[in-house]
Amino acid sequence: MKKNLNIKKAKLAAVVMTALSLLAGCGGGSTSSAQPAASGQASGSSSQTQEADAPAGETAEATTILIGTGGSPKPWLWVEEDGTIAGYDAEVIYAVDELLPQYEFVFEKTEFASLFTGVDSGRYVMAVNNFAWREERAEKYLYGDEYVCYEKKVIIVKKGNTDIKSLADIGGHSTYTSGTGLASQLFLEDYNVKNPDNPVELVFSDADTLKTIQDIVAGVVDFGFLDQPMLSVYLESYPSLYEDLDIIELTDEETESINPPYTYFIFARTAQGEEVKAAVDGALRELKDNGKITELSLEYIGYDVTGR
Repeated sequence: MKKNLNIKKAKLAAVVMTALSLLAGCGGGSTSSAQPAASGQASGSSSQTQEADAPAGETAEATTILIGTGGSPKPWLWVEEDGTIAGYDAEVIYAVDELLPQYEFVFEKTEFASLFTGVDSGRYVMAVNNFAWREERAEKYLYGDEYVCYEKKVIIVKKGNTDIKSLADIGGHSTYTSGTGLASQLFLEDYNVKNPDNPVELVFSDADTLKTIQDIVAGVVDFGFLDQPMLSVYLESYPSLYEDLDIIELTDEETESINPPYTYFIFARTAQGEEVKAAVDGALRELKDNGKITELSLEYIGYDVTGR
């Protein structure tokens, strides 16, 4: 994982712009910021059409593709002090941009809920925000054919807990659930149906990730599921937690039984969205083949996400 969060690509450091509010049709009143994902002067709005064929000997102007992002969570996305969008997902986009000279990818930071409104309105051709597969989203938007990240799952327990050593041991123990229909909640509910004599005690809570970790350490609940990259961020920020937690790594099969572990970019279900998706999918395949995704995932995620 990247340690020095102040390292920036020279090509990105120069331009940070204030973008227009979301289109009136989006109903948004908040401002957001747009920045280019590669060198060159960018405008604050998306260029939805390519310039007419350039005269012989001249290069056609690249089409600007405005990307909506919420700019979090780490390690996938964050916003540097100068407004630069950083993180694993952002670095993948920067690498994709270098392979696709016909496009200039530009990030615009906005609220998470506005990402979908922006794609619906045509403001954003694509959105980047560590998106897992959701059937209801796939009915409305285009998911990339190529995954961007594979998120391993771990079980966390209080240091010294000898009762839970694997996924097979969670029966009879307690954990938080939000009751919002997340895949991990559905897994636990299904687990209880299949294990009626030794179910998991589901404690409904709106605690955030840090509070959940703290409550596991305090013994309020016995265990929790967490994405390994996310846990790494918390352990980096709160190193004392290393002394308070035991971490149980799950197999790929166990991870996939809890929730779909792959994340993707999403695109507008339009002709341009189809075109950009196909180009980005091709670039992602090339980046996996040439080792760039391996390099970035080792740096930001902590393990190689390819080869699955």
